[in-house]
Amino acid sequence: MLDYSIRIQNRIFRKRTWLTKYHFRPVVKLWAKEIDACPAIKKCDYLFFPLGAQIALFSKSGKPYINVSGHTIVDMLNYYFYNVTEKSKAMAIEMDAAAAQKAFINIRSSKWANDGLINYYHCDSKKCHILEFGPNIDTKDIRKGQT
Repeated sequence: MLDYSIRIQNRIFRKRTWLTKYHFRPVVKLWAKEIDACPAIKKCDYLFFPLGAQIALFSKSGKPYINVSGHTIVDMLNYYFYNVTEKSKAMAIEMDAAAAQKAFINIRSSKWANDGLINYYHCDSKKCHILEFGPNIDTKDIRKGQT
């Protein structure tokens, strides 16, 4: 799938100027079709997206979903992602914001990322939660296992 998405992007734009495959609408729509075709989806109460909740925007399953990430796209532009076309930025922000606003629950790994949901995307703060993971966990907060 990744090779296919890169080939589509390169044909259209003649260079790699898109953020990631998660922010390229044609690829995200294909993934949504794959999810909808999965028979196990009917048994799920919720969908869980650790990154890539944009897929839920195009899913016809109607299942509520949990959106987990460490950032918003707005926070990452010109910090982690550089030299991105305006069209790519607009598409990525639009899908990221819509996915966050539609989510049953949004989980972010830091206050900084959670504030981005509320300030940039105007998400309901009652649906936005912080669950530290990755490098945001302070080692003093880690409990030693029993021996």
